[in-house]
Amino acid sequence: MLAAVFGAGAALVLDEFAMLLHLDDVYWTTEGRLSIDACVAAIAFLALAALATFPLSSDSAGEKLGRSISDGLIVLNVCLVAVTVLKGKLKLGLFGIVLPPLSLVGSLRLAKPTSVWTRLVYPDNGRRLRRSQERFAVRETRWGERRQGF
Repeated sequence: MLAAVFGAGAALVLDEFAMLLHLDDVYWTTEGRLSIDACVAAIAFLALAALATFPLSSDSAGEKLGRSISDGLIVLNVCLVAVTVLKGKLKLGLFGIVLPPLSLVGSLRLAKPTSVWTRLVYPDNGRRLRRSQERFAVRETRWGERRQGF
């Protein structure tokens, strides 16, 4: 019973996440897409939490080595996902949690011009910043209205 009440409360808060963040009715605007992104992030987190309950205990040296390697790969993937999200590619980063090659691709490609990564890493008037602005301007003209319509 408590789980159902908690789930309903979490769903309501995630549904109004963009309005809580902006303190304005932004549901049908670009900022309103934050609610959808927050819901996807919550679902991905809960799926990972469910996967984390899988027991992995053993005493043999081979299994300890295998577990150490898998732990290292998990840490590497978490770093790649963090870089992908900092580059402004939230959906690709979230899918990269489950499919690590996606986080590798997202971390190697150019950042969005409005991302945290761009402000911290790309120099002002630099070549990467110009390429990023050009690429995302073309992408926005091609997919912007389709995405809003969807």
